[in-house]
Amino acid sequence: MTNPTNAKAVSLQVKFSKDFNPTHCSILVQTRLMAFGWWTHQEKKVKDSPADFWVFVVPSFTEHETSFVVILPTELLRRLRRIHGKTSKPIHSYLWVTKSGRCWEARGLPNADQKMLALDRFTDEDRDFTPFLNAWGEIERRMK
Repeated sequence: MTNPTNAKAVSLQVKFSKDFNPTHCSILVQTRLMAFGWWTHQEKKVKDSPADFWVFVVPSFTEHETSFVVILPTELLRRLRRIHGKTSKPIHSYLWVTKSGRCWEARGLPNADQKMLALDRFTDEDRDFTPFLNAWGEIERRMK
């Protein structure tokens, strides 16, 4: 994408997911989630990505709202490695957006942690993607 004068450009890797209803979760968790996306990443593809930013599109068909996670690929890779370990196998990643406006990488969380996440009582710096939720500001700064 470029600014209006075409003087500056930022490249985006856009990843879309349909909204998944997490039926494996309790009703409490399901009712507090706005959107649930599922992606599969190859560590090498994230590491070698030429994009300046990755944008995850997380639509919610029940709430009729779309959320976006805007993140640098280096930060994405750092977090995926901390959460899931370094691997040559595909990394499955769930991004959950809560109705309270938080975003979490929730793949592999035990039921008790899922409940805490839904109640806004969960803490995990690596899994907290809230700073990247609808975070268009860094792109806008680079375009000026």
